[in-house]
Amino acid sequence: MALSTICLLSISCEELFESTIEIEIPESLDRLVLISDISTLRDTVRFQITHSQNILDENSDIVDLDLDRTEFMIRSADKSYAPPLRHTDLPFFYEMDILEEFFIPGTEVEIMLSNPLYPNLSARAKVAAPPAASNFRYKVDAAKDFDGDDLDELSFDIDDDPGVENFYLVSAELLIVERYDVLLGDLGDTTFFRKFLAEIYLVSDGITIEEGSDGKVLFSDRSFSGQKFNIHIRSYGLPLVDGRKTLFVSVKSISHDRYLYEKSLGALLLNDGNPFVEPANVHSNIEGGFGIFSIDAEVVSEVEIIR
Repeated sequence: MALSTICLLSISCEELFESTIEIEIPESLDRLVLISDISTLRDTVRFQITHSQNILDENSDIVDLDLDRTEFMIRSADKSYAPPLRHTDLPFFYEMDILEEFFIPGTEVEIMLSNPLYPNLSARAKVAAPPAASNFRYKVDAAKDFDGDDLDELSFDIDDDPGVENFYLVSAELLIVERYDVLLGDLGDTTFFRKFLAEIYLVSDGITIEEGSDGKVLFSDRSFSGQKFNIHIRSYGLPLVDGRKTLFVSVKSISHDRYLYEKSLGALLLNDGNPFVEPANVHSNIEGGFGIFSIDAEVVSEVEIIR
């Protein structure tokens, strides 16, 4: 009896492992991907526009848009505007001139993008009101990381708008001016200056301040809605380079969609290469495609560096 059972199990296992299951992979349609970089401070609007790609087509090239075959439309209230998109020096980046009457705080703006190679793309976003930020300070070695090592600290006051759930995005850049004295034969000493921007990496505190992407941080007004609140953000520090340094800090009022996009993108980049972390899905508010469309109200302040 036992021997018969074993034989039956063996036959069943062989049949199981010899079975063939056919899986039909559905055809995937490439879609447009749009990431907006719109600030109410700027005279031009910049978009990064690419397209999605089937995982089985990984050897295919991602190509720039053919602007002659691309239509772009912006609507706000009862106004429509069809601005021409222009190529920039960077692949997949495009820009257009901004019309202030389309970007009034509180108004909803809709964009539509069409190209015959892809499904039509559209998105809506409400223009944010400028943040009321003041009393900026950047102090060297004024904070600690989780291991007790020194970090710098950026602080400022935010006067939060009551009755509305607000979201903020903060970044910082250091303008460095280096001087070079060069001996040029009969001309004697000649002075050259080189200017460049260095990004300052801001750090989450794990409680109020959250990680964004590319050294930016995020926070909402959930704990201080409608109040004036002092924000403290840690920084990995300033670059160790010679020259004159000027720190600029950007504070943006952003939409909830932009907040979720930056938060999910930061998690994706932070977990890249870790096989034990659940994959992060990057938030999108684009219909017919992927990406993020938002119109951010920005203030930029020159901040004293305190040592």
